[in-house]
Amino acid sequence: VHGVPEQFGSIIKNFIEMRDAYEVLENVLEKNVLVVDDVLSSGATMIEMIRQVAEYEPKTIFGLTIFKNHQA
Repeated sequence: VHGVPEQFGSIIKNFIEMRDAYEVLENVLEKNVLVVDDVLSSGATMIEMIRQVAEYEPKTIFGLTIFKNHQA
């Protein structure tokens, strides 16, 4: 994954592609999860990521946005 530290790249890639759902479940189930979006425009990406993470029953989900697009 471009622009992501190597140790996190494969985790993010697997999560996005959902190649190994069991491993994702093991990493998320009953854990606190932080979903990070670099730029919040419409919020659609953040909403979709939270929806997908919620399917794996985390303890809590937090959303963090670095920048907000004021034109959206």
